[in-house]
Amino acid sequence: MESKSIEFNKRSAKLLEFIDYEDSNESPDEYLDRLIAESKPYMDKIGDPENWLNNVRGYDG
Repeated sequence: MESKSIEFNKRSAKLLEFIDYEDSNESPDEYLDRLIAESKPYMDKIGDPENWLNNVRGYDG
């Protein structure tokens, strides 16, 4: 696969969520496992994950 890059516009970035790990009762592994479990139903609906990811990244896909 040919590597492509695009310029990232920092002004378009938005903070979606800030998580203070010090206040969390979850370990980092538990947190990651929970996020994976929460996202799995949505990821399972994606037919071609590589094409989807390239599209999200702004590559021609």
